[in-house]
Amino acid sequence: MLVAVLGGCAADGPLASITPPNPDVPQVEADNFPSIGTQPTGRPPPLSAEDRAKLQADLEALAKDREAKLKRSIGADN
Repeated sequence: MLVAVLGGCAADGPLASITPPNPDVPQVEADNFPSIGTQPTGRPPPLSAEDRAKLQADLEALAKDREAKLKRSIGADN
């Protein structure tokens, strides 16, 4: 059994016996792929520092409002 285990390690790699389903894949020119960051992403631009601060303040106000409503509803149930 030890010989069989060691014989399995002698292959060129862990998947040496597996062949690709289509070995005749055509070669592609190196400049046929876009570079990273050159294509437009379609996403909106990131928030500016001013917009981020406004959003943070709005979210904090919303969280405080929801917390107050929850406390009032819990107090009303008792």
